[in-house]
Amino acid sequence: MRTERPVFFAVFLVLILFAGFTAAQDNPLEKYKWKNRLVIAFISSSDESRFAETTALYEDQLKERDVIVITCSVPEKPMGPAAGPGKSKCELLRSLYGVSGEENTFVLIGKDGTEKLRQSGTPDFGVIIKTIDQMPMRIIEKEKPE
Repeated sequence: MRTERPVFFAVFLVLILFAGFTAAQDNPLEKYKWKNRLVIAFISSSDESRFAETTALYEDQLKERDVIVITCSVPEKPMGPAAGPGKSKCELLRSLYGVSGEENTFVLIGKDGTEKLRQSGTPDFGVIIKTIDQMPMRIIEKEKPE
């Protein structure tokens, strides 16, 4: 009985580590964790150019806050870091964040990898930037000398 317990524990530990490894592989955003904040834009293809124009107006402010914008349009035509081979990363992101293709949705992801804000319709970058500026990690970043 005593030897079964350590063996069981070792097998259990290996399974937990493997599950964490595969979960990280399944999330296409894992590489941005602790480096960047993300705005994931799930938009219709007819709104792409207007969204690009709006995003360009805030480009400097977003860059200053380490924000990367990932665009997933419907019908699907992935742009930016979300583009890639294999199973559609946009499809995976839609599933991860519970977003259907019917309405434009914008999801702000913090550097810790968690959802911080969700907007529908038209993005309000003023609110997105204000939300980022209120995050504890951003407050610390602003206090650091450059």
